[in-house]
Parts: sequence; structure tokens; C-alpha cells
Amino acid sequence: MKLTQAKSHYISNKGALLLEVLTALGIGAILVAALTQLGVKSLRESTISQRRSSLTRLAQQGIEAVRSIRDQNIRGAFIDTSCSLVVNPSNDPYADVPTCNEWVDVWRWEYPTPSTFRLSAPNESLGNTFWVMSSSSDPEILDNISRLVTISELTPADPKIKKVTVKAYFTDGTNTYTSEQTTYLRKLPGS
Repeated sequence: MKLTQAKSHYISNKGALLLEVLTALGIGAILVAALTQLGVKSLRESTISQRRSSLTRLAQQGIEAVRSIRDQNIRGAFIDTSCSLVVNPSNDPYADVPTCNEWVDVWRWEYPTPSTFRLSAPNESLGNTFWVMSSSSDPEILDNISRLVTISELTPADPKIKKVTVKAYFTDGTNTYTSEQTTYLRKLPGS
């Protein structure tokens, strides 16, 4: 009898051991899956954080580019490819002429509605050593981050001051992240 009881006890312990091993493997698989998800989420958040820092930097760089265009009074810093802006070269209210593919002075326009512009960085291989703006609602794209400049008039309008807003943004598939920088730039004396 004792041999039968010992064999029966061994068989029931063997089943319990198998159950314990399967339970441990299940718990281990759940832990590995959870740690993998945590690592992926951490990496994603780190990438988004780096890109959000780039948003702020690119928006501020856009403000500085428009300020540079204003400070240098570069007549060639803007091309009106849409032939939509009116330039007043002599500041004579009756001398406004539409431009088309001409270099124009940013501070001589009037913006009855906010206008959007695309920035292009200096490119010495193309022969320009200064920032260029072109009228466009298509953003400049840098490292998968879009950037647009909007220039508008103050209310009430002051012909010497323009409101400049630079918006940098990107989408990660589900969310859109944005940084906007705004400044008010005054026309420099003598320009």
C-alpha cells in the first residue's frame, strides 16, 4: 500500500509543479510585455520632448529671421510670387502698384488681413546670403517640423508697426504639437 500511496503523491506533486511552472511563465510574459510597453512609451515621450524643444527654437529663429530682414532693410528679402501684395515704393497713397515676382520691402505693405509667408534660410550656393520670405500658405519644413510666418497690422493700424507671429508645428500621427512666438516689429527710421 505504501508504494501506491507514494506513487500517487508523486503524480499529484508533478501536476502541481507543472501548474506552478506555467503560472510563473505567464507572470513572466506579462512582466516582459509591460516592461516593453514602458520602454516604448518612454522612448516616444523622449522623442516628442526633443521635437517640442525644436519647435520653440524654430519659432524663435523665425522671429529673428524676420527681424534680420527688417534690420538689414534688404529689398531682395521677399518675392511676391502670388502677385497679391501692393507695394508703395514712394509712400505716395496713389502710387500703389501690384508686384509680381519682384523683390519688395516688407514694411511697405499693408495687411488688411493677416498674410502668411514661407521662410528660406540663407543659401550661399544659390547666391543669397540673407533670409528670404515668400508669400505662401505652404510651410517651410525642417526636420519634419513645419514653420509659417504671419504678418498682420495692429488694430487700430499703425503703419510703422507690424505684428509678426511664427508658428512651428508637427503631428505625431495622433496629436499636433505647436509653438507660437509673437513680436511687434517697428519700422526702423530711414528705411
